[in-house]
Amino acid sequence: MRKSLLISCLLSAFHFLSAQTPASYSIQKGEIITERIPYQDQYRFESFRKGTVLFAKGNTASSRLNYNYLYSEIQFIDVRGDTLSIAPEPLVRYVFIGDHAFYYHPDYDIYLEAVYESQVLSLLIYKRYQVFDRNTQMIKGYVDANKTFYENFVYEQDNRIIAESLYEFYNLPSLEDLRISYQENYFFVDKNIRFYPAVRSSLWKIFPQYRQSLRDFISKNKTNFSKEEDLKALILYCQQFLEQ
Repeated sequence: MRKSLLISCLLSAFHFLSAQTPASYSIQKGEIITERIPYQDQYRFESFRKGTVLFAKGNTASSRLNYNYLYSEIQFIDVRGDTLSIAPEPLVRYVFIGDHAFYYHPDYDIYLEAVYESQVLSLLIYKRYQVFDRNTQMIKGYVDANKTFYENFVYEQDNRIIAESLYEFYNLPSLEDLRISYQENYFFVDKNIRFYPAVRSSLWKIFPQYRQSLRDFISKNKTNFSKEEDLKALILYCQQFLEQ
C-alpha cells in the first residue's frame, strides 16, 4: 500500500493549456495494467511540476505534483524521490500544478480540473480511466466512508474478490481480459464552491428564476452538454444574470 500525505497550495490565476488525450487500452489476462499503459499516458502532465495545495483554512504547502488518470489522484514526489498520493481530505480546497487549477470535490473524493472560469460559474472537467470487462460492462467497486479509497475498491466476478485495493488491481496480473478507457465528464461550480454535473437540471437549480431564458438559449444554440466550447458559451451567456 502506498503512503499518503497531505500537502498544500496557493491560490493563483487560471491559465489552461491543452494536452494530448490518452488512448484506450486492451488488457490481456496476465498483463499488469501499469506496465501495459505507457507512463506518459498515466499522467496529466509529461513530468511532475511545481505546485501547491490550498486548504480551506488558508494554510498551504508546495511540492512537485502531477495528476494520475488511473487513480484520479494528485500525486507528489517526496524528498526521497518516492511517488506518493495526497490523501483525500475535505480540508483541501484547490490544487495548482503550474498554471493549471484543480478543485477538490469532497463528496466524491476526486479532483476536477478547471477549464473555464467566470464570476458566475466555472467549468470543470473530471478526467480518468475506467475499467471495463471484455463485454464492455463497467467494473464497479464500492466505497465505505469509514475506510480509505484503496481499502474500499473491490472487483468481484463470479463472487470472487480479485483485488482488495485499486493499487493492487492495477499492479497485479489481470485475471481477466479487460479494457481501460479514457473518460471525461464536465461539472459546474458556482461562486460558493458548490458542485453540479454539467447537465440542464443543474442549471435549473443554480438559476431557477432564469429557467425559461436558459431553455431558449439551449434550444436556439443546440447546446451539447458534452462539448466544452458549447458549455463555455453557455456560461458566458449566464454572465448577464449577475447584472439583473
